[in-house]
Amino acid sequence: MFNRNWLFRRARPERRFRRGVIRYIILDYLKDKPGYGYEVIRALEERSHGLYVPSPGTVYLTLQMLEEMGYVTSAEEDGKKVYTITDDGKRFLAEREKLGERIRQHWNLEVPANIDEIRKTMHAFGRL
Repeated sequence: MFNRNWLFRRARPERRFRRGVIRYIILDYLKDKPGYGYEVIRALEERSHGLYVPSPGTVYLTLQMLEEMGYVTSAEEDGKKVYTITDDGKRFLAEREKLGERIRQHWNLEVPANIDEIRKTMHAFGRL
């Protein structure tokens, strides 16, 4: 039997990044220094000049997944879980250097002079 309700279902919201890109971005941040989840969220917001603010759920789930994959380790310091990149995580970054170059073209933007132009760029970046 034909189900007409499919017409009224909400479309899945567009993903901000393609699968795997957020892993790369988080590891790229952690390669410079260990950090905890909130620091990662703020760093990603700062690097994108506020154009992308990842949800805590996205960051913490990704950190947990990266830990399960062996790309980061965690240790508790002052009641916070601090994440450190592993050698496997560094290899992951090195193997995806082309992706890193594409991300850096859009990620480390100068202070935006024309916010509309930057938003269009970030939208295009989300389709990488």
